[in-house]
Amino acid sequence: MVTLAPGERAYADIGLTGEPGKSKLHKSRNLSAHFAKRDGSTYDTPANLKLPAETSWDDNGFVTYWQSDLADALMY
Repeated sequence: MVTLAPGERAYADIGLTGEPGKSKLHKSRNLSAHFAKRDGSTYDTPANLKLPAETSWDDNGFVTYWQSDLADALMY
C-alpha cells in the first residue's frame, strides 16, 4: 500500500491490452479513468484523457498497483 502525505504523488500504469491474440482489438481516441476513494466510492468526475490516433484497446486491460516512484509503476 502506498501512503501519501499531502502534496505527494503516486503513479500507476494503465495497460490498454492484455495478452496478444486473446481478445478483439478496438480503436479509441479517448480514455476515462475513474478514481476510487478509501471507502470504495468513486469521485464524481473521471479524468478524461486524449489518446494518440489509432490507439487500440481490448477487454483485458489492466491497472498496476500504485507506486511512489514512476519507474516502479511502469515496471509491472
